[in-house]
Amino acid sequence: MMFEISMLSWKNTKSGSGSDCMNYTLKQELMIHALIKEKMRTLHDQLNDRKVPLTDTQRDLSIRELRSYQELIYQNRLNRQIELR
Repeated sequence: MMFEISMLSWKNTKSGSGSDCMNYTLKQELMIHALIKEKMRTLHDQLNDRKVPLTDTQRDLSIRELRSYQELIYQNRLNRQIELR
């Protein structure tokens, strides 16, 4: 839960929709990116694990969460490209 809250907070501040934009160092950005990728890998594995089938509700929630992390990475990549210009 704390990871999800901090990721939402990171998204809001990096996209400029937060009340006060926080600037992260490159090291922090890379660590956050690595954590998101790890979480996405875990969700992807969970969705594709045939040994432990998910209920429809669990599957829907996992897919929604995975998509939100994918969107987060995409949005922040765009923000970094815009900042470089």
